[in-house]
Amino acid sequence: MRIINFLSIGCLWLPLGICFNSTIATPVFAAENIAQVTTLTDNQETVNRAIDLQKTGNYAEAAKIWKTLVEIRKSKYGSESLAASYGYNRLGRIYFDQGFYNEAETYLQRALAIQEKQSSADPLEMISTLSYLAVVYQTQSLYSEAEPLFQKAISISEEISGESHVYTAVLYRSLGELYSKQGFYRKAERLFQRAIKIFENKLGIANFQAAITLRHLADVYKKERLYAKATPLYLDVLSIYTKILPENHPETALTLNHLAWAYSEQGLSNKAETLFRQSLDIYLISHGENHPATLVSMNNLAMWYMKEDQAHKAEPLLLEVLSNFEKIYGPNHPSTADIINNLAFLYESQGSSKKSAQMLKRGLIIEADLIQREVPFLARNDRLSFIKSLGFTHEASFSLASSGTSGAEVSLFARLNRQGLLTEIEKRQALISMFSGEQVKLANELKEVMKQIASLAITPDQRKALSERQEFIEKQLYRLLPQLKPRIVEVEEIAKALPADSVLIEFQRYRPFTANRPVDKRWDDERYLAMVLNSNGTIEVVDLGSAELIDKNISKAVEAIESQSNESPALIKRISEIIVYPLLNVVKSTKTWFISPDGELNRLPFAALPTADNGYLSDQVELRLLTTGRELLDLQKPIYLAKGDVLIIADPNYDGVVSQRQVVTSYNHDDTSVKRSAALPTQLKWQRLKATAYEGTKIQGLVGGELLMDLKATATTVKQIRAPQILHLATHAFYLPDQTNKGATPRVASKTQRSSGEGLSTSLLQGESPLLRSGIALAGANQPNANPNDDGYLTALEVAQLDWDGTELVVISACESGRGDIRAGEGVYGLKRAIAVAGARSSLLSLWKVDDAATAAFMESFYQRLKQGKGKADALAETQKEFRNHPIPMWREPYVWAAFQLSGDWRPVEGL
Repeated sequence: MRIINFLSIGCLWLPLGICFNSTIATPVFAAENIAQVTTLTDNQETVNRAIDLQKTGNYAEAAKIWKTLVEIRKSKYGSESLAASYGYNRLGRIYFDQGFYNEAETYLQRALAIQEKQSSADPLEMISTLSYLAVVYQTQSLYSEAEPLFQKAISISEEISGESHVYTAVLYRSLGELYSKQGFYRKAERLFQRAIKIFENKLGIANFQAAITLRHLADVYKKERLYAKATPLYLDVLSIYTKILPENHPETALTLNHLAWAYSEQGLSNKAETLFRQSLDIYLISHGENHPATLVSMNNLAMWYMKEDQAHKAEPLLLEVLSNFEKIYGPNHPSTADIINNLAFLYESQGSSKKSAQMLKRGLIIEADLIQREVPFLARNDRLSFIKSLGFTHEASFSLASSGTSGAEVSLFARLNRQGLLTEIEKRQALISMFSGEQVKLANELKEVMKQIASLAITPDQRKALSERQEFIEKQLYRLLPQLKPRIVEVEEIAKALPADSVLIEFQRYRPFTANRPVDKRWDDERYLAMVLNSNGTIEVVDLGSAELIDKNISKAVEAIESQSNESPALIKRISEIIVYPLLNVVKSTKTWFISPDGELNRLPFAALPTADNGYLSDQVELRLLTTGRELLDLQKPIYLAKGDVLIIADPNYDGVVSQRQVVTSYNHDDTSVKRSAALPTQLKWQRLKATAYEGTKIQGLVGGELLMDLKATATTVKQIRAPQILHLATHAFYLPDQTNKGATPRVASKTQRSSGEGLSTSLLQGESPLLRSGIALAGANQPNANPNDDGYLTALEVAQLDWDGTELVVISACESGRGDIRAGEGVYGLKRAIAVAGARSSLLSLWKVDDAATAAFMESFYQRLKQGKGKADALAETQKEFRNHPIPMWREPYVWAAFQLSGDWRPVEGL
């Protein structure tokens, strides 16, 4: 969907305004001359008449003529002849111009099928058919269908005409427009600039094709709110149009409309109004009042009325546009959703919260369908950009949460259907990627490329080249996979899935939005809210306050706990007063809390939050952490048996050389200086951890399985095992904040975390995916270049490629294994996300650096309870309670017992 960024970027970036004015020039430019040479025995006068009728908008008469010509050609040359295919092409274009996309698709597909079979097909005609069919798909927001058609057309044009030909440049522009609609702005910008250069070299500076492309480039800048770059380009385009186009040309109208919004967003209201009206007048003259381009212009004028506090003028225009869009595109088309969303915010600005929520939910459903339909066909690195390009309707929906029952419901609905969605899509795709021979071949090739990308020993340039190859293979593979059925989750479904005496608490970080404010005052500073769903379906909304204040308090509290500062009790109490106390007033005596955190709340040790009676939250309620409340539905499904047994990895030999080291059966409990991390600012260098050998041996004694240590504790071994019942890794882990991001600071290493020039330079990972900047150190990690097949690391990127479907629990008994980049709507991008994508039902990870000896003892106690049949969450809670009263005073601190947090399935491990 090209959502209208409500009042912020009001012009519809849809095929509506663009395809009917400029994209259509793609196939026309290449095919108008062809019509003259493909008429065969047709009466040329008849053909010219049909073309003229189409140009003047008399589509019905033009279609009649071409249908007659097609029948003549079929009779004379056969139904599968090229002559017939060229007629089908014309009919497809005529139906497209009328907005009859199903008919257009049918005729264009028929033409393409014939042309692809005939070796003598005119390549330019095939380019025309491919381009028009791509535009038909693009207009319906079927971007994954459109892209390969544009790419094929470009390939043919480059072969027969060359990369610098005007025809090829037009196709570059068309593909650039598609990328722009998907939010891939840098890709689009490069293609537009390339096309402009060709047009200016071949056609001169002031030419129509260059001007169209300049306008597209300006559109990209406008979408990014770079008005200082967009505005002069629009003015340049209009200057060219005044010299070469007739008065009242649709391209002029479109450019005026976009310039009007650029002016509007810069506060130049008088200039904007004049251009909006001028644009609409031209469309009414050129296209009539019911044409999609005219309707888009009406919508944008309505948006301007709303901005100028003239909502009474906006509503009738929007209702008229909506009625027509429903007829043209259907009730569930993304273009229709744009108008629905605009009406939702119009009603909100008028104080009609119930009507607003009803409209907004309808728009959110269409948006969720679009994401789930299109995202699976995109390369993984492009998916978040696509979602971001949809605009802010999703975020703005949370501003309705406190406006009553309907507002709370639509806000919770928005959260439940977006949070963790990309993770879920990747997980679902991983389960269906091995269906056929061709899929297996591509999947294996992708795994090999991902393996090379995940190697921490390669250079950034090598990784960039491999990433481009990854994107190409992914798109090929995903197009071969069965289409995922869109999944819409209703609030009522989640309520029914809640166990008795429990609540779901969905936290949300958001910017409050007010529709009827001036442009620069519509968004307030970010806040946190909690949406509490009861099993009876009622929703309570709690405003928790300023996100900036809460984030700062969390950061201070976590750092104080980790450093074992005397200030930590007061700091963690302050967090509890902000987060827990208001919730206790709402949920009262409810026994179980299912918590889905957001933002910096992902770093919060909920078990360590104190209550007013000087106890802990974990004493008062059963805590169950989820990525999203949707998991409650998935966890109701039957448990698939794991493919493998328990696998325990402990005490890796990081130097990768033969060692005389013996298995440690005891260790010094008082040694609290050794941390399971070496996340140095400049290098990664690891030392052996005494207690991990003890930990691995004890766990194997409790739950059985295979224990691998020393040189056998390799990343290769972990990657080769399929879905162990439990996977336990006792070793070093790391998370590297991206130093290329403003505000990122390196984590300070402890005095025992030594490094040398032999270690891996962390500078190689700056600017890379967070799934490369978090991982686990295994055998050989101190010599990453020694083995070309195993660099000694298991990164989150590699974990996400593994088959852990059926694995009940993954424990990474190491430092900061639960950390990662926090991304809106997706939670923590790191090992936690990767484990979920791999298919594991739950994970136990650490929030900060952990002590080696204390962690070994903690894990032994945890597994003892698992062996007794305790649920995973209960086993963790009881172990934490035990350590709060531990004989070793140092281990009573939250630093030790609150470090590990369970996410996902809280129930017992079956058959342990």
